[in-house]
Amino acid sequence: VERSPDDWFQESMKAFRDLDVERALGLVQFAIRQDPNKADYHLFQAKLLETKGSDRRAVIKSYEAALNLQPKNVETMLRLAEHFQATGMQARAAVLVQKAQEISPNHKLLKRMGFATSPSKEEKGKAPDIKSLKDLGQQAKTLFNKILRRG
Repeated sequence: VERSPDDWFQESMKAFRDLDVERALGLVQFAIRQDPNKADYHLFQAKLLETKGSDRRAVIKSYEAALNLQPKNVETMLRLAEHFQATGMQARAAVLVQKAQEISPNHKLLKRMGFATSPSKEEKGKAPDIKSLKDLGQQAKTLFNKILRRG
């Protein structure tokens, strides 16, 4: 009997419940190879990689894959934003947090991460402050120059 990707995924979750993270990871990766279009598989892989303390880039790749499949998933956006922040990718993190706030301004993760803001009615229709955009541009330029050892 041929096993479906979902069978492998279910077995992966069972292995995780049995505290066999290595086996769970191998099984979910097999499920992903068979069907890469299931966001749940990628999210579970990210969770396993986090649990294992794996390379953050692998965790980011898993969250990005899930977000590509579910572009309006606020929880995935915020978890990915946390990893972007931790790796110094502040601008990418900020974009995700802003998108998450637009979709679900009162999401529990926004509050827990300290990003919860309920803009007033005047602020909602207001364009971004030009000065803050210039400051952000200058910060990006400074960082870019530091990376290239020009600064």
